[in-house]
Amino acid sequence: MNQSRPHHTVYVNGHVVIVVASLLVHAVTTPASAGIALSDLAVYENKSMAPTSRIDILHGYLLKEVQEPTEVHLGSGGGTIDHDYVLAQVVRSLAIVADKSPDARSLLQSRSQETHDGKITVCLQLALAMAGGTTNTQALTETLHLKGFPSLRALAIAYLAETNEVSAIPDMMDALGDTNAVVLGGDIGLTEVRESHPVRSAAFLALRQMNVTVKRTVKEQTVVYEVEPGSAVKAVAPLLGQEDPSLVARGIDAMERIGGEAAQTTLRRFITDNQASPTKYDLITRAREALAKLTPKKTVSDQQK
Repeated sequence: MNQSRPHHTVYVNGHVVIVVASLLVHAVTTPASAGIALSDLAVYENKSMAPTSRIDILHGYLLKEVQEPTEVHLGSGGGTIDHDYVLAQVVRSLAIVADKSPDARSLLQSRSQETHDGKITVCLQLALAMAGGTTNTQALTETLHLKGFPSLRALAIAYLAETNEVSAIPDMMDALGDTNAVVLGGDIGLTEVRESHPVRSAAFLALRQMNVTVKRTVKEQTVVYEVEPGSAVKAVAPLLGQEDPSLVARGIDAMERIGGEAAQTTLRRFITDNQASPTKYDLITRAREALAKLTPKKTVSDQQK
């Protein structure tokens, strides 16, 4: 998010959510250009309305924004307002309302199951997750691979880190190479233009929050991130000890994607420790397949040495 915009902090389900104060000023100071007026999102804090009514109204705004995307323009604070940014604000508003009401969460859950539009599903699932509702973590992780939508993806990364979803670490590592930039305006009346990379910035902060070592250096005015694989493996390793087979499987898949000696050693240990357990047969097979992909194949000359 553009930190140059005035904002205040709200806690949703124990997680920090930044709500941009200037968004409520934008619609008054800037002519509407398709999409929705951000000032309309103030309905989220209208306590005279039932939470379910507010969810219905905000859901309607989401549908309208998807059908009539906001055109790119500068907000009153000098930052870029676009379709992606507006969607992120709708998600935050939905999450804030649903967090305080089980009925609102239930309605949000229903709305997310009714739609067949991928973009709407992503927004509703993310809002539901932020409000503590039942959601599909894998679906949120897949959000990180959307083309464009840096604000939404950065929001998903922040949520996954807050909930310590370590199976998403490889996806966050991939996100460090994201090139989507958001143009940030300077002070009002000035021509200064800066670029922000919200996805990779969010990934950098998220990985550090999950105790993954990431080195950040600047080379020829380009930021370069380098992850220490051993620290990523250490963060993911507890998944392999879970009782839920689906969690173990996600841990194995994450190990394969992280790669390196530490991942290979961890997979070998998992296979050795569980090979006598009939209930772990499928998981052991999966671990062996992952290990085979990570282990360098010996050439004829290697075998003759």
